[in-house]
Amino acid sequence: AVYSDDGEEIIYSDNTKLSLKSLEDGDYISSAVITDQRGDYYYSNIMGLTMSNGKASDWRVETEYYPQEY
Repeated sequence: AVYSDDGEEIIYSDNTKLSLKSLEDGDYISSAVITDQRGDYYYSNIMGLTMSNGKASDWRVETEYYPQEY
């Protein structure tokens, strides 16, 4: 599999060692930018969640935050 991030190409194979690390306890918000084949882009809803003891809970749409262009 190939992953590209702002011009950097990272190639993953069966030998690639990946690890999983849980987020620290606290509240988080996240959003995604989706780009289509024409180059148009769209922002997802901003989602919030609470992490506690390595588990995510209280998933919610955050209405107080708005996506910003970078």
